[in-house]
Amino acid sequence: MTGARPGNIPPLDPTAATPFYRQIYDRFRGAIASGLLKPGDRIPSARALTKELGLARGTIEAAYSLLAAEGYIQARGQAGTIVAPDLKPQMPAPSPIPPADSGIAPTSFRPDSIMPFQMGLPALDAFPRKIWARLGALRARHAAIRHGSPRRLRPAGAAC
Repeated sequence: MTGARPGNIPPLDPTAATPFYRQIYDRFRGAIASGLLKPGDRIPSARALTKELGLARGTIEAAYSLLAAEGYIQARGQAGTIVAPDLKPQMPAPSPIPPADSGIAPTSFRPDSIMPFQMGLPALDAFPRKIWARLGALRARHAAIRHGSPRRLRPAGAAC
C-alpha cells in the first residue's frame, strides 16, 4: 500500500468561494477518481493534514466524513485511513459550469463576507454609539458620586 503524496494533489485556494473542507473533499475525490489514489492506498491522518495545511482539525474531519459517507475512504482506527478497497475508479462528475456574469456576486463562506440577517451578527452600523456612550458616562458619574469619590469628576489637568 502506498500513501497519498501531498505534492500530487493540487493546493487549496484561499481566495475561492468554496470552503476549505469542500476543496479538500474535491481534491481527494478527484485523485481517487483519476487513479492517482488507488483502492487500499493510505491517506494522511486528519492530524497530519491539519499540521501540513495549517487548518483546523474539524475542517479536515468534515472533508473526511464526506468522503467516508460516500464510500470513497474507510477509517480503520489506529491502522489509518485508506481508500476503500472495493471502490471502482470512475471519472468524477463534471462540476457545474457557472452561468455567464449575471451581476450577482458569488457567496463566500469566509467571515469577510457580511450579508444582511446573518445569524449571530449584529448590525453594528445601526448601533446607537453616541447614545450608548452618553448613557455609559452618565452611569459612571452617578456611580462615582454615590461612592463618595468626587475626585474622579475633575478634569485630568485640574489640581487636587
